Amino acid sequence: MKLCPYRDPDVFLLDIDGIDYYVMKRVLELGFRPKLIVVEYNSSFGPDRAVTVPYKQGFSRWKEHPTGLLFGVSIAAWRALLGQHRYSFITVETSGVNALFLDQAAFPDGFISAIHGTSFLDNIGDLSGPTRPYKDASGDLVLPLRDWKTQLEQLADANFVEISAPKVAETVS
Repeated sequence: MKLCPYRDPDVFLLDIDGIDYYVMKRVLELGFRPKLIVVEYNSSFGPDRAVTVPYKQGFSRWKEHPTGLLFGVSIAAWRALLGQHRYSFITVETSGVNALFLDQAAFPDGFISAIHGTSFLDNIGDLSGPTRPYKDASGDLVLPLRDWKTQLEQLADANFVEISAPKVAETVS
């Protein structure tokens, strides 16, 4: 806590290709309250399943699974965690890598609800492991399918941690 003098920075960005969920959870538990949170999501996990990787000190996506696709957090798991802390999901950016969340208390009424973003996109930027172009038998360059369903099939033997959204107490006026 002494390393960061601000508890409410304007922007907080997290992208470590590993145990991102656990880092963000702890940041919020420590009372940090950024106005905008930008987090990397793993589109290989799909748009609906709320999952992350098991916590492991020294996590390496290349050591955990031969595809390199086992890392990070699904978009649904981010929505569950950050929603519990009163952050509103806004959108994902066009390359299908990062998701944006806003602190509901930091913006005037109606501001967040007026934003209409995109709920999910496949990652088109990662060119490593199974998403790297390769030459076929004819010597032609081939770009593998980059959709989440194909990538999730490659993770059929992987271990995931299911994230459930705890019930948030409703306020009654």
